[in-house]
Amino acid sequence: KNVNFCDRNHGRSHYSPLHSDLNYDQMAEDVIHTINLLGISRAHVIGHSMGGKVAAALALKRKMIKQCQLLSLTILDISPIAYSRNDFQSVIETVDILKNISSNFADPFIEKSDIIKLIDNTITDGSLRNFILSNLQASNSKNQKFRWSFDIHNIHK
Repeated sequence: KNVNFCDRNHGRSHYSPLHSDLNYDQMAEDVIHTINLLGISRAHVIGHSMGGKVAAALALKRKMIKQCQLLSLTILDISPIAYSRNDFQSVIETVDILKNISSNFADPFIEKSDIIKLIDNTITDGSLRNFILSNLQASNSKNQKFRWSFDIHNIHK
Protein backbone atom coordinates (compact mmCIF):
# COMPACT_ATOMS: atom_id res chain seq x y z
CA LYS A 1 0.00 0.00 0.00
CA ASN A 2 1.35 3.44 -0.97
CA VAL A 3 0.31 6.66 0.71
CA ASN A 4 1.28 9.93 -0.98
CA PHE A 5 1.14 12.80 1.45
CA CYS A 6 1.04 16.52 0.64
CA ASP A 7 1.73 18.79 3.60
CA ARG A 8 -0.79 21.48 4.44
CA ASN A 9 -0.42 24.44 2.07
CA HIS A 10 1.96 22.47 -0.17
CA GLY A 11 1.68 20.27 -3.24
CA ARG A 12 -1.92 19.58 -4.15
CA SER A 13 -3.32 20.31 -0.72
CA HIS A 14 -5.72 23.18 -0.16
CA TYR A 15 -4.12 26.50 0.80
CA SER A 16 -5.29 28.06 4.03
CA PRO A 17 -3.88 31.24 5.59
CA LEU A 18 -4.56 29.60 8.97
CA HIS A 19 -1.60 27.30 8.31
CA SER A 20 0.80 29.78 6.71
CA ASP A 21 3.39 29.52 9.49
CA LEU A 22 3.82 25.74 9.74
CA ASN A 23 7.23 24.38 10.67
CA TYR A 24 8.82 20.99 9.98
CA ASP A 25 7.91 19.61 13.41
CA GLN A 26 4.23 20.42 12.86
CA MET A 27 4.33 18.90 9.38
CA ALA A 28 5.97 15.75 10.79
CA GLU A 29 3.18 15.53 13.38
CA ASP A 30 0.65 15.69 10.51
CA VAL A 31 2.38 12.69 8.91
CA ILE A 32 2.40 10.85 12.25
CA HIS A 33 -1.30 11.57 12.71
CA THR A 34 -1.99 10.20 9.21
CA ILE A 35 0.05 7.03 9.87
CA ASN A 36 -1.79 6.49 13.15
CA LEU A 37 -5.19 7.26 11.63
CA LEU A 38 -4.66 4.81 8.75
CA GLY A 39 -3.38 2.12 11.14
CA ILE A 40 -0.19 1.58 9.16
CA SER A 41 1.93 -1.06 10.91
CA ARG A 42 5.12 -0.94 8.82
CA ALA A 43 6.40 1.94 6.71
CA HIS A 44 9.17 2.96 4.36
CA VAL A 45 9.21 6.77 4.40
CA ILE A 46 10.50 8.74 1.42
CA GLY A 47 10.74 12.53 1.58
CA HIS A 48 11.61 14.69 -1.43
CA SER A 49 12.82 18.28 -1.23
CA MET A 50 10.91 19.97 1.60
CA GLY A 51 9.35 16.57 2.32
CA GLY A 52 12.87 15.34 3.06
CA LYS A 53 13.15 17.86 5.87
CA VAL A 54 9.72 16.75 7.12
CA ALA A 55 10.89 13.11 6.96
CA ALA A 56 13.97 13.99 9.02
CA ALA A 57 11.74 15.67 11.63
CA LEU A 58 9.50 12.59 11.52
CA ALA A 59 12.46 10.36 12.33
CA LEU A 60 13.21 12.44 15.42
CA LYS A 61 9.57 12.13 16.53
CA ARG A 62 9.16 8.43 15.69
CA LYS A 63 8.21 7.54 19.28
CA MET A 64 4.93 9.40 18.68
CA ILE A 65 3.95 6.81 16.06
CA LYS A 66 1.67 4.16 17.51
CA GLN A 67 2.14 0.54 16.45
CA CYS A 68 4.13 1.37 13.33
CA GLN A 69 7.64 0.22 12.62
CA LEU A 70 9.64 2.61 10.43
CA LEU A 71 11.60 0.23 8.22
CA SER A 72 13.55 2.83 6.27
CA LEU A 73 13.89 6.54 5.73
CA THR A 74 14.99 7.93 2.37
CA ILE A 75 15.62 11.64 1.96
CA LEU A 76 15.97 13.00 -1.57
CA ASP A 77 17.05 16.34 -2.98
CA ILE A 78 17.42 18.56 0.07
CA SER A 79 20.02 20.96 1.25
CA PRO A 80 21.07 20.72 4.91
CA ILE A 81 20.98 24.48 5.38
CA ALA A 82 18.45 27.13 6.33
CA TYR A 83 17.42 29.46 3.52
CA SER A 84 17.19 33.24 3.50
CA ARG A 85 14.91 35.37 1.33
CA ASN A 86 17.94 36.31 -0.80
CA ASP A 87 18.47 32.62 -1.63
CA PHE A 88 15.04 32.59 -3.22
CA GLN A 89 15.32 35.65 -5.46
CA SER A 90 15.27 33.58 -8.65
CA VAL A 91 12.33 31.57 -7.29
CA ILE A 92 10.44 34.79 -6.51
CA GLU A 93 11.14 36.09 -10.01
CA THR A 94 9.95 32.80 -11.55
CA VAL A 95 6.75 32.83 -9.49
CA ASP A 96 6.12 36.40 -10.67
CA ILE A 97 6.56 35.28 -14.29
CA LEU A 98 4.19 32.32 -13.85
CA LYS A 99 1.60 34.52 -12.14
CA ASN A 100 1.78 37.00 -15.03
CA ILE A 101 1.43 34.19 -17.57
CA SER A 102 -1.61 32.85 -15.73
CA SER A 103 -3.14 36.32 -15.53
CA ASN A 104 -3.11 36.56 -19.34
CA PHE A 105 -5.83 33.92 -19.60
CA ALA A 106 -9.38 34.05 -18.28
CA ASP A 107 -9.77 30.28 -18.61
CA PRO A 108 -7.52 28.34 -16.21
CA PHE A 109 -7.04 25.75 -18.99
CA ILE A 110 -5.01 27.05 -21.94
CA GLU A 111 -3.25 25.62 -24.97
CA LYS A 112 0.15 24.14 -24.17
CA SER A 113 1.69 25.91 -27.19
CA ASP A 114 0.58 29.29 -25.74
CA ILE A 115 2.23 28.49 -22.42
CA ILE A 116 5.43 27.38 -24.15
CA LYS A 117 5.61 30.61 -26.18
CA LEU A 118 5.18 32.76 -23.08
CA ILE A 119 7.74 30.78 -21.08
CA ASP A 120 10.25 30.76 -23.95
CA ASN A 121 9.96 34.55 -24.12
CA THR A 122 10.58 35.08 -20.40
CA ILE A 123 12.68 32.21 -18.99
CA THR A 124 16.06 31.69 -20.65
CA ASP A 125 17.30 28.75 -18.54
CA GLY A 126 16.38 25.58 -20.44
CA SER A 127 16.42 23.34 -17.35
CA LEU A 128 14.11 25.69 -15.48
CA ARG A 129 11.77 25.88 -18.50
CA ASN A 130 11.60 22.08 -18.68
CA PHE A 131 10.98 21.82 -14.93
CA ILE A 132 8.15 24.36 -15.14
CA LEU A 133 6.59 22.62 -18.13
CA SER A 134 6.69 19.31 -16.23
CA ASN A 135 4.18 20.91 -13.84
CA LEU A 136 1.43 21.25 -16.43
CA GLN A 137 -1.72 19.24 -15.87
CA ALA A 138 -3.99 18.31 -18.79
CA SER A 139 -7.71 18.94 -18.56
CA ASN A 140 -10.01 15.94 -18.55
CA SER A 141 -11.64 17.05 -21.79
CA LYS A 142 -10.42 16.08 -25.25
CA ASN A 143 -9.41 19.64 -26.16
CA GLN A 144 -5.90 19.11 -24.70
CA LYS A 145 -5.74 22.31 -22.70
CA PHE A 146 -3.51 22.60 -19.66
CA ARG A 147 -3.15 24.37 -16.32
CA TRP A 148 -0.52 24.43 -13.59
CA SER A 149 -0.59 21.47 -11.21
CA PHE A 150 -0.03 23.97 -8.38
CA ASP A 151 -1.97 27.03 -7.24
CA ILE A 152 0.24 29.85 -8.56
CA HIS A 153 -2.00 32.59 -7.16
CA ASN A 154 -1.59 31.39 -3.56
CA ILE A 155 2.11 30.69 -4.02
CA HIS A 156 2.48 34.25 -5.29
CA LYS A 157 0.86 35.62 -2.11
